[in-house]
Amino acid sequence: MTQTYSTMEISCIATGSSGNCYLVKLGGSTIILDAGIAIGRISSAVNLNNVAFAFISHSHNDHCQSALNLKKKGVQVVYGNSYPTFTKISNTLEFGGNLEAWVFPVQHDKTVPCGGIIIRYQNECLIYAIDFIKCEYDLSIFKPTAVMVECNYSKDLLENADVYTQRQLATHMDIVGCSLFLKTLDLSKCEQIVLMHNSDRFGDPVLAGVLISREFGIKTNVCKKNGGMDEYGQ
Repeated sequence: MTQTYSTMEISCIATGSSGNCYLVKLGGSTIILDAGIAIGRISSAVNLNNVAFAFISHSHNDHCQSALNLKKKGVQVVYGNSYPTFTKISNTLEFGGNLEAWVFPVQHDKTVPCGGIIIRYQNECLIYAIDFIKCEYDLSIFKPTAVMVECNYSKDLLENADVYTQRQLATHMDIVGCSLFLKTLDLSKCEQIVLMHNSDRFGDPVLAGVLISREFGIKTNVCKKNGGMDEYGQ
């Protein structure tokens, strides 16, 4: 299912530890956000000739699996972990039109840098942040019309988690952290929140969708593992 608000269309092709890939259509072009699935699945979901660029947040396989194949097919690829500070990248990319983009580092784990991205086109603005536990940058100067953010797990479900799992989850955003991140943003123009990367074992997508939609009074879509989204709220 694709969610359409104003001129922006957001689609989930896959989400979670087995692979992440999302599509955003703006101004007649498509942006690929992460490519952690087979190239065949991506090319069957979008005409690669219409892709403005692909953004790869970091080098874990569930986010970057098809990055090199996209480059081989002529898609411009932007690596979020290549930017150590908040950086405007529009001038280095052949976006065309009025599309602007900024990359901002986020804290994920100690060995693999990770980046989020802000994309602005005319009156639309998207903030995308995944696989992180902290963002040190003030993003309140942007007024997103959509926010795509990780909501990986619920701490209430961690009782039976082993030490390794707890360490892994400590590098991801839970429901509470997701809420706190959203509160740092100016959501006065936000029309949709998209929750991503829900854990198969320790995530509660229904609880996340209900709580976030009620807390912020904004329609909230929760991505499903094999594509599509469930909708909560208004």
